[in-house]
Amino acid sequence: MTNRDIYKAALGLASERQASTQNTDYEERACFLLPVVCARCARLDSFWRIANDEAPHSLPESCSWSLDADFPLSAPFAPPASALLASLLVLEENPELSASLSGLCSALLEELSRAIPWQTENTVQKYETA
Repeated sequence: MTNRDIYKAALGLASERQASTQNTDYEERACFLLPVVCARCARLDSFWRIANDEAPHSLPESCSWSLDADFPLSAPFAPPASALLASLLVLEENPELSASLSGLCSALLEELSRAIPWQTENTVQKYETA
């Protein structure tokens, strides 16, 4: 899966017809917004990878990412990343849609968080009690 796949999914969420007719700069902006989107999802992706015995990820360090590069997060993070990218792309043109897409991203990340088998540990007493 590439960053372009995430971008195309984001356009679908934001109504591709509107994107192609009114906002020719979406593709250029997406290259700069993808690092922000992936940074938002990176911590949970790290936990996901640990829980699923996958190799750790590393995000590219450049400010602008190529849309033809591989998507750096685990596959389950494609839908929330697409929703957040769509939210950021339409933020100025349609704040209501942007808020709705941002809420969708949060809901999808919450679902992924619930799917991670968290292990509880006992709290170690570090302080003397009176």
